[in-house]
Amino acid sequence: MDLRSAKKILKKVEKDYNIIAKEWSLTRSRPRAYQIAMTKRIKKGDKVLDLGCGNAVLYEILAGKSIDYVGLDVSSKLLNLAKKNISSVKKNGERARLIKGDIVDLPFSKNQFDWVLSLAVLHHIPSRELQKKSAEEIYKILKPGGRIVISVWNLHTVYAREKFKLNDFNLLRPRGWEKNDFLTPWKATLKKIIQRYIYRFNKKELYDLFAKAGFKKIKVGYGDKNGEWTKSLNKSYNIILEAEK
Repeated sequence: MDLRSAKKILKKVEKDYNIIAKEWSLTRSRPRAYQIAMTKRIKKGDKVLDLGCGNAVLYEILAGKSIDYVGLDVSSKLLNLAKKNISSVKKNGERARLIKGDIVDLPFSKNQFDWVLSLAVLHHIPSRELQKKSAEEIYKILKPGGRIVISVWNLHTVYAREKFKLNDFNLLRPRGWEKNDFLTPWKATLKKIIQRYIYRFNKKELYDLFAKAGFKKIKVGYGDKNGEWTKSLNKSYNIILEAEK
């Protein structure tokens, strides 16, 4: 996708998630098995960035671990819900804060975080240029030896193509879009049909993106609904990447 179109899509993503925030949050009111699996190695004292935190459901898993939690999201409406969720589970003395921000221009200085978790976020970032910028921003803010866990939807399965109504033969894509750029419908409570933007990554593309940003010890593979690695394309829900700075 060309950069001009991509910047418009970024604004659309923010607007769309503000519209669907309440309904979206209801569908993610409890941590999912794969999210629990991806946080097991986080230890006491770690500084963790939940990048694209949504309603901060991940904090329910991390509360009580005595970590320094930062949740960042582009949607102010989701951050309002995140604030309520954190207040309900936060332990005395724990550090947790929320910031409105954008993955392509993170408001942090270098070498700040032990962990960056970004689950089901990067596929909402359009264009190779902005995806590249996102990976570089994540690299910048990690401490040396810091680790990342990234997940994107696996949109190559029969299930995903049907669920998200992906049409590879759509000849009506907007000018500047590419074959892996899609809009997928979300019917909000106001009876509006919100067309959310998603990008279809493959494993090699995700690997190359983070390798070029400087990451090492990269592992990319398919993840099932429980967050376990699987070799089966059609049993997978996500493509998962783990790496180290």
